[in-house]
Amino acid sequence: MDPINLKRIHGSIAIVLFVTIAYLSATSLRASQNSDSSALLKNAVTQLNQGQIDRAISNLEKIVKDYPNDVNARHLLANIYLSENEGSKAKKNYLEVIRMDPKNAEAYNNLGITYLKQGQAENAVHSFLAAIERDPKFAEAYYNLGELALVSGRLNEALDFFRKVEEINTNHRSVHHKLAIVLAKTGVFNQSFEEFKRAIALDPQNMQIVNDLGLACLAAHEWEKAAEQFKKVVESVPDSTVGHYGLGMALKGLKKQEEAAIEFQRTLQISPEFIDPYLELGDLYFDLGRFKEAEKIYAKVVPLYEEAIRNNRKNLSAKLMLAKVLLNLGREKDARKHLETILRDGDLASAIVTEARAVIERLI
Repeated sequence: MDPINLKRIHGSIAIVLFVTIAYLSATSLRASQNSDSSALLKNAVTQLNQGQIDRAISNLEKIVKDYPNDVNARHLLANIYLSENEGSKAKKNYLEVIRMDPKNAEAYNNLGITYLKQGQAENAVHSFLAAIERDPKFAEAYYNLGELALVSGRLNEALDFFRKVEEINTNHRSVHHKLAIVLAKTGVFNQSFEEFKRAIALDPQNMQIVNDLGLACLAAHEWEKAAEQFKKVVESVPDSTVGHYGLGMALKGLKKQEEAAIEFQRTLQISPEFIDPYLELGDLYFDLGRFKEAEKIYAKVVPLYEEAIRNNRKNLSAKLMLAKVLLNLGREKDARKHLETILRDGDLASAIVTEARAVIERLI
């Protein structure tokens, strides 16, 4: 199995933490294996719903000690530990739940989340698949597998998993959003926009969906639509880095250079370490004939790229971009050093090496 990139995954995974009053009502709990613990469990649930997390944990620990076969208390305790980022304790209790209740799809799903938080992606995948084996209609396990495939760049797999979630539950709160992202990444923009429409209908206040729709519009060169979405984002979240940058890119596509420059400036005020707006702003100033301003902006980019290269000497993309900036600043000798390093260290068939070679040839 290919290695899985866990970057930015934990916030998206669908964790089934049934710690709400609805789930924990007496009617929705499975029958306890020892009825003597029922009153104690109800007391712990009350404490939990009153926000008394520590007291609830203490009582649940006592229950599982005195009544070790109480699967309900054990499962609830595991869920709380997971929500509190106590991975080792969550794992221990989920494994006990599974031992007592081998068909428990929820426990397998949340055990998978626990493995992810511990950086054990392969074990997480096995747990999600085990959840599906126990319950083929357990949508959240398919969703989690889709998320893992998406962040790993396996778009066809992600599409299949998210389609399965949609088949099980067409009103799933997040799946239309994820389908829209995958479809946009594969260039199927018409279907992507339809999924974004469904996602927004289900969750109209979610600015992340609106933001991602804006990014999809940029990728499709739908500049007007992109500008419309990013304006909504910055109106709702004034300090949104991506919102202002996306709006700048949309305005640039609409040939509104002065307005685009303002948005890139706002982006840099919010996130001065974000490199792309410097490059866009420098290019805009150059196109507008504001050469001194362009030079000042390009000069600010140089130390940012140099730091990126110090942190990763194999970052050929940063070296290429730095070389281009140095050329804009008239520092041809320094730029050539970076370009020659790319030709020496890079894969001869790579796009970066090809571009670096083309830049050097233009210098000859």
